[in-house]
Amino acid sequence: MAFIQANVQKDAQQHGVKGQKWGVRRAINPATGLVARTSSADQIHQDRVAKKLSAHGTKALSNKDIQDYVRRLQLQKELDNATKQAVPEKTHGFIRNFIASQGSKQVNRVANKAVDIAVEQAILKAGVKLENQGHTDFGKTMQELSSRIKPKKK
Repeated sequence: MAFIQANVQKDAQQHGVKGQKWGVRRAINPATGLVARTSSADQIHQDRVAKKLSAHGTKALSNKDIQDYVRRLQLQKELDNATKQAVPEKTHGFIRNFIASQGSKQVNRVANKAVDIAVEQAILKAGVKLENQGHTDFGKTMQELSSRIKPKKK
């Protein structure tokens, strides 16, 4: 185990990292002696380049380091924008579906009420017409029926 810890320390010194801090503080697993990584290798490299940049400036960086650093920053920015845009799309989809379902319910309610009113008025007119033609019993029955099925006002 001492051999593994020595290799970890040697690796840390080789990459210019003091102690066991590699981008993020990590603990050594006593069973395996390995360092648990919580960041990706690219992010660890990004952290190393950022540290070198802040300590020594751009002259200390190679062209590849600068390209990697800039590209990583661009990718992170694009990812942030993409995730910010994905949330409103889901929200708009929910709102759109909600309005569509509620709209169809309201249209059905209004249409049903309109049909009920039309049927009630047709029965009433037919009852009045029958009563005027001399069928008083049947005409009055239809008029009573129309008053019973008349939609209630809310």
